[in-house]
Amino acid sequence: HLKLQHADYTDHEFLPAGAHRYISVVGDISGHGISAALCMTPIQLFVKNLFASQSQENLTPNFILTQLNNIFCNNFKQSEYMTCLIILWDFENNHLVYHSAGHPDMLCLDFKQRKLIPINPDKRGSLPVGFSPTNVYLPENNVEFDFNDDDQFFAFTDGLMDIGSSQFPESFIEENELFDFLTSLNDNECTVTFPYLIRNFIEQIGYDFPSDDLFLVAIRKNTATTKNTFLSQINTDINETNNMLDRVHDFLLASPIE
Repeated sequence: HLKLQHADYTDHEFLPAGAHRYISVVGDISGHGISAALCMTPIQLFVKNLFASQSQENLTPNFILTQLNNIFCNNFKQSEYMTCLIILWDFENNHLVYHSAGHPDMLCLDFKQRKLIPINPDKRGSLPVGFSPTNVYLPENNVEFDFNDDDQFFAFTDGLMDIGSSQFPESFIEENELFDFLTSLNDNECTVTFPYLIRNFIEQIGYDFPSDDLFLVAIRKNTATTKNTFLSQINTDINETNNMLDRVHDFLLASPIE
């Protein structure tokens, strides 16, 4: 993650949706400050409860968006809405299905070709969540995409492209500047470092003034087959950090040295 602030909702625990299938959510709630931040917690709870109450077959991107839309329209003010990206990952078959509700599309970096591959060339998508109580998110607006083991994905909120310069207030980062840098990334680098490399690059070329909340996550299939691999995710909480240190310590003690 690059940065997560008040109005951006994300859920990258890869919630299970069947064998080798996971769902992640990226969203951007309208507005700023306390009001927008307060919307985030009930939406996160709703998504967790939805996964607990529905069969895994029902958990399609368009179904989840329809349920989120109902929650927004029935429980929040009319002026509040959320752009959202629901991504269903199938890491066994290297296939994804996603639905954009007014949200920026994901980027896919093909390391072999050294270029960004368009995932959604037909520009499928739907209205943001909360725009209309009668809106239904249709399966024909889902986007399907096959990927390679080493393809690198980036999901983000629109604040990424709203980073300006404190020295030149009318200047904002250009897409081609960012995209050229992405294609220069080394596939031997750890995916976890990519958001930080991108942040450093943006600052080095003079864009140091974000005008909106922003979020960026880098996602790549883990192809490691060794049994001595430890993967986990924690929140920025001191207790979780301490617990993780204990777990890593126990893992290292139990792992044979080869």
